[in-house]
Amino acid sequence: MLPCFWKALSRRPSPHAALRDVRALEWNMLLVRSSVLSRRLRQPMIQKIKNHIFHHPFQSFFWMSFCFTAGAALFIQIVLLPHLIPRLHAGHGLLVGGDWVGFHEMAVSQAQAISQHGWGRWKLRPAGHAQVGVASVFYTILVAEPWVLIPLNACLHAVATVLLARMLWMITGHRSISIVAALPFLLYPTSAAWYSQLHKEGYFIAGYFLCLFGWMRIAQLRGAHLPRGFLLASILVILAGTLTVGLVRDFGVKLVAVMGFFFAVILTIRLLVTHTKDRNFNATF
Repeated sequence: MLPCFWKALSRRPSPHAALRDVRALEWNMLLVRSSVLSRRLRQPMIQKIKNHIFHHPFQSFFWMSFCFTAGAALFIQIVLLPHLIPRLHAGHGLLVGGDWVGFHEMAVSQAQAISQHGWGRWKLRPAGHAQVGVASVFYTILVAEPWVLIPLNACLHAVATVLLARMLWMITGHRSISIVAALPFLLYPTSAAWYSQLHKEGYFIAGYFLCLFGWMRIAQLRGAHLPRGFLLASILVILAGTLTVGLVRDFGVKLVAVMGFFFAVILTIRLLVTHTKDRNFNATF
């Protein structure tokens, strides 16, 4: 038994085992170096992301809103309706019982007419529905499925969310509070009906918020300390919002006009009061 024990102790490792140990050691050293390097690279990247969010909170909030909306719409059309609740699925990722089913069929019909006879058959507002005209463009260029409109719908919803946050910021003066206060609008389940389906609400709400945001910018005019073109940019924002609202709802233009009238009256009264106070102050001294 002793010779066998001595023989086992005196046995030398084979060359293959030694080479395997060397390779394992080199691999462990490589893993350590790569982890250290990735940690060094990751820290500045994380810091850059934090700095960007801190210095550009509304821009970051837009992209977060866009990604959330696009992901939710894609989940509803691809997973939720077809596989989880198929009894509510009308086909093509659309919900049963909504106007969007008819809008989709109209868009498909116009896209087929464009493919057969050319773009001369395209109409922006077939039967008064601009969302159908926009959808037919995407259907003609890409594929006749509602999911191709998800980026556009997500962009409209994200724009409306950020505009709401910015208007709340004008009122409160706190960016973080305004962003948190705008989250219910972003996350409200009912809003999924207009960003996951073929609907006009996304256009209308984004356009209405553009008009309201433009008037609130004009309400900030108190002197010459504002940047050049501030008033012109605000007017262009109001015009863009009015055009977007009128694109999908004719009566929406009247609503925007009434809102603009009240804003103009209030601003005129405020300017007159401010001008009177300044004149009285100058006359006193």
